Amino acid sequence: MNCAFVQKKGVMLVGLVFAASALQARHDPSNGENILVQAHQLYCNGSYWQARQAYQEVFEQIALGTLSLDNNVEIDAHTNYGQILWALGDYRNGHIEFDYRLQHPDKEPLQKPLTEEIVQKLKDDNALGNITLLVRAEHGLGDTFGFMKWLKAFKDAGVTVLLKVQNPLKGLLCRSHECVSLVINDEDDEPPFDYDMYLMSAPRYTSKHGLVPTVTVDDIPHFGAYIHPLAQKVQWWKEQLQGCLPLGFKWQFSGQPVPGGRFLERQIPLGLLAQLSSVDNVRAYSLQVPPHRPIRQQEFNQRKANNALNGLNEADIVPDGYWVQTFGPDFDKEEPFEDTVAVIKAIQMLGGKIISVDTSVPNLAGAMTEYNADAGDVGDTPVIMLLADKANIDARWGEIKPGARGEISRLFNSVRIYSQDKPGDWQMVVNNLKGDLRKEAAMAT
Repeated sequence: MNCAFVQKKGVMLVGLVFAASALQARHDPSNGENILVQAHQLYCNGSYWQARQAYQEVFEQIALGTLSLDNNVEIDAHTNYGQILWALGDYRNGHIEFDYRLQHPDKEPLQKPLTEEIVQKLKDDNALGNITLLVRAEHGLGDTFGFMKWLKAFKDAGVTVLLKVQNPLKGLLCRSHECVSLVINDEDDEPPFDYDMYLMSAPRYTSKHGLVPTVTVDDIPHFGAYIHPLAQKVQWWKEQLQGCLPLGFKWQFSGQPVPGGRFLERQIPLGLLAQLSSVDNVRAYSLQVPPHRPIRQQEFNQRKANNALNGLNEADIVPDGYWVQTFGPDFDKEEPFEDTVAVIKAIQMLGGKIISVDTSVPNLAGAMTEYNADAGDVGDTPVIMLLADKANIDARWGEIKPGARGEISRLFNSVRIYSQDKPGDWQMVVNNLKGDLRKEAAMAT
């Protein structure tokens, strides 16, 4: 869920900060433009309370007829506003605002849209067991990992839940029997269904209480792990990693950078993370996807001189005295993510940590390691999410204060969050994490 603009199906969806030319304020155009640009900048900066107030002023001007927006720009404004409300814990209104995205002309229309009224009627008629619901994944892979937990309430109520996912995820998620009945992707024909919905709308219909909306943070379901690795792979990787305290690193954003995007905030120099290997009995491993990999300064300089970096950048450099192991060219080659999830589980079983500055791995690892808090269980927190001083603004992390040190994620109770205290200061984050790892290691001995 990026605050800038994304490339999809060859169409550039321009972020609101560049959309002022599409505005037509009837009385004072510059005032309307300025408020909207300010609202968007506050949103991107993580200033949630101020952004909410600015967007409210925009919508008030629209209602009064003193501001007119291009339709797509207004849709994007409401969508961003919905994410702000989610971050501030107002899920009820956040769902309504975020669902404005469904009106965007670049969003594939639903064929048989599910509504709250339909859900209520099915409940009243005791007819949920006769229904097949097709749920369409959207946005990034991490959003699929995170939001599919809300599908469990549909399945528990007897609904046949079909989940259409991004192509690489089909094999992995077909074992998520807690949440789905069948997983398909774009290569499959869609089976017959009664209703369809987009995955990120699921919290509007379900919560830990069943088929009732998620209204507050306390309504988010925490029923335990729902993404499962293959047991034989876990055992094999556990044997390879044992003998030390393993740490798995993801230090770079894995998606494609977009103009004006915040991908640079999802990047930490691997040399800083490598400092964590100075903790006694720790060994570091790369969970990074190509083209990024650990590289020494000398090799980096040689490749740069020969114009042969092939996607590597300075954040991949590991200084002398440290190293980060890789898993070789056959890793995940047999089936997407199968080795990754097995390694994540093996690291957890060996008491290690998954440490990532990108959101996809914490969403995946959180879905694999969450414990059943709804049943009163207590578990460990093997997943570490690193955030820049401008925290991501969505249902996963909420409003994270600068300098956070081990705050539990609202979406996954097995994910802890560490954030910068000031812009660019990753060293402080690493120092805090190193100190906490040493304390945990001392308590374990």
